[in-house]
Amino acid sequence: MLFLKKELIKINDEIKTEKCFFIFVYGNSQKDLNEKILFLENKLYKGKINCNTLSNYEITKNLKLIWNPYEKPLNKTDFNKNKDNLAKLLQFKYLNIKQNYFIANDLYYSINTIQDYPLFINDLWGACLFSNEQTIIWNINPLNYDETKKAINSAIQTTQTRQVMTKSYVNTNENNYELETYYHLIDGANGGGELLKNVNVLFLNYGTNKKTLLQAQTRLTKALKEMDIKLNPLWYQQFNGLKGFIPYNNKVIIKKYGR
Repeated sequence: MLFLKKELIKINDEIKTEKCFFIFVYGNSQKDLNEKILFLENKLYKGKINCNTLSNYEITKNLKLIWNPYEKPLNKTDFNKNKDNLAKLLQFKYLNIKQNYFIANDLYYSINTIQDYPLFINDLWGACLFSNEQTIIWNINPLNYDETKKAINSAIQTTQTRQVMTKSYVNTNENNYELETYYHLIDGANGGGELLKNVNVLFLNYGTNKKTLLQAQTRLTKALKEMDIKLNPLWYQQFNGLKGFIPYNNKVIIKKYGR
């Protein structure tokens, strides 16, 4: 887990949120993990971004803050007392999952993901996402050749179906452009020069009660609508969304809603 920076301050309805950026790195072995961390550090250094590798204590402290930004940060004394049983520090004492939100330890949460992106997305759109008050998980997984072919074929079939059903000249042109882009991707993938990635964005909304949770959700929906991005509230899938916030590299929610 790498800590990037802690700079952006946002004031919204008297709620002060401080943005911290972390990168979780996964590996199949300790050697593989170390190589990926070194590669990432070099990339960030070239981009003039400084980062620090977090200790076990810092990782645990920040995982707790993800789930409850209102409570005091975990101190080292409590960590050392429970470092052999981290479940005691991280587990929910109470969890009640509803249709499109859940309650845990007397706080209200909901998890959303992105359903659809616009055909032409603005530059620096990621910065706009991270300016919102929610905690955001951005999962990025490279696809192998077979997964790439499957993803492109699925996208082409979806676009062709939409093409048949549309009666709008503008939408028809957009679909044609989209299909042309996919065909270029096929050429790149077949030539070995195109590496696609499965990307999934999860938003964690907070509230001290249901009303404040809905207000946070409404602000997020409005902000994404201005970017022509469609939000998925994950009806009846809050548990999978919750698991998507746990740092491990095999998540149902990524495979289902990744783009």
